[in-house]
Amino acid sequence: MNSEKEYTITGMDCADCARHVADAVQRVQGIREVDVNFITGRLRIAAEVNPGLESDIAVAVRKAGYSLQPDQHGAGQNRFYLPEMDCADEVNLIRKKMENLPGIHSLDFNLIRKELSVTHTLTAPELIKYLSGLGFHPVEKNNTVQVTDSGEARVNGQRTKLIISGVLIMTGALFNTVLTVPWPAIVLILAGMMIGGKQIVQREWWKQGICVPE
Repeated sequence: MNSEKEYTITGMDCADCARHVADAVQRVQGIREVDVNFITGRLRIAAEVNPGLESDIAVAVRKAGYSLQPDQHGAGQNRFYLPEMDCADEVNLIRKKMENLPGIHSLDFNLIRKELSVTHTLTAPELIKYLSGLGFHPVEKNNTVQVTDSGEARVNGQRTKLIISGVLIMTGALFNTVLTVPWPAIVLILAGMMIGGKQIVQREWWKQGICVPE
C-alpha cells in the first residue's frame, strides 16, 4: 500500500539544493516518487507505508545538510492532471478562482506536465467539482492512475474546436460590420458557439467573472 505525504524543508535556496534533497530522499527504502520545490520549500513523497519512513526521510534530509518538518496544518494534498491547462491564462484562471477558497492552503502548478497540486482541508470530490465548474476535466493522480495519451488527444480536440469556433465567431463579427443583412453573421456566430461547446464557453465566462460553480 502506498501513501503520499508532504513536508517543509528548511535551508533550500536554489535548484541545486532541491536536487540534493531529492537525491538523498530517493535513496530511502520504500520511496516511489519524490518532488522538491525549493521556491516553496516543500517536499512531496509517494512511498510504501512504513512506520519508520518519516524518521528515515528526516535522517536523509539532515545528512544532506537540511532539516525536515512535517506539515503542521492537518492539510492533505491532491494532484490533478488537467488536460486543458496548456497556457498561463488557465493557471491564472484557477489561481484567481480557487486560491482564496476556504480550505485551500496552496496551489502548485506544473504547466509542462499539466498538473495541479492542491494542499487543502477539503475532499477530492469537492476539488474536482470546483475544477469542473471552471471548465476543466480533472484526473486525480495517484499510484494507481496512469494518465495516457487519451488525455493529450482530448486537449488537441479541445484546441481544434476552440480554433474553429474562434474563426467562425470572428468571421461573423466581421460580416456584421460590412453586410447590411444580419443573418449571415448570426448564423456564423451561433455555429461558432455550438462548436465551441458548453465547457469552452463556460470557461470564457469564468475568465470574465460572470458565473460561479454550481
